[in-house]
Amino acid sequence: MNMKLKLLSGLAVFAAAAFSLQAQTLSLNDISVGFSTGTSTNSLQAKAGSVSTLATYTTQTLIGSFNSSLNAVDATWATDGLLFWGAQGTASSTKVFGGSVWDTSTAGTLGTANSTAWSFGSVALGNTKIGGMNTTFGSVGVATGDGISRTVSNAQANSWKAQAIAGSSSFTLFNPSTQFAIAASATALGANYSAVDLYQVQSSNVSTFLGTFALYTSAGGGYSVGDLTFTAVPEPSTYAAILGVMTMGIVMIRRRRSSAQLAEIA
Repeated sequence: MNMKLKLLSGLAVFAAAAFSLQAQTLSLNDISVGFSTGTSTNSLQAKAGSVSTLATYTTQTLIGSFNSSLNAVDATWATDGLLFWGAQGTASSTKVFGGSVWDTSTAGTLGTANSTAWSFGSVALGNTKIGGMNTTFGSVGVATGDGISRTVSNAQANSWKAQAIAGSSSFTLFNPSTQFAIAASATALGANYSAVDLYQVQSSNVSTFLGTFALYTSAGGGYSVGDLTFTAVPEPSTYAAILGVMTMGIVMIRRRRSSAQLAEIA
């Protein structure tokens, strides 16, 4: 009996370790969220999930709670207005013309496009740079207690700060103070969260709005300081399905009323 318990315990530890490893690596089509300040020595990156998974969050869904991890980057991040944050992902780690990258702009209402995606100077170059960020996240990032984020030294050429804030080779034609600044979003909203809109950008710089991330700077609405959520915009097919169900419901109600009226006449 003891051997069985030990075996089960060992399997549980192995499964937990495997899950932790998977949660702290970034693959193609995964979206990561980066955080940094002008004075911090480290960036924080968190795995938000795959694009396909995020698309299912048509109601506001908690991604994770990062208050303690963010405090390690900036102890007063929630109140000092110095934090820069945003999300990114790539469909390829090499230069692919005709491929896709994902990026964010400061937002407002959850699940509603409130901004315009900023243009990449080169989506193909974005593939390689974001791919480098993903590799750095998994290879040299230091795991945090939340299980889905890692800190990366800003001295690393592919840290989130080096590429998204300080550099221009990955993300060109944008202004970090309006695209990524936590204060710009929170102040504009007058809310207890900062928000960024997630877009898919293709090589022609054609962008598609996918949804909104919200980072809570104070408790409220059922969320705590440091909670990160995502609200996806339903795809047109989802709207069509909802309309179809509503139509069927109306038809059934009318049929029942007609049947009841005929019964009364009879």
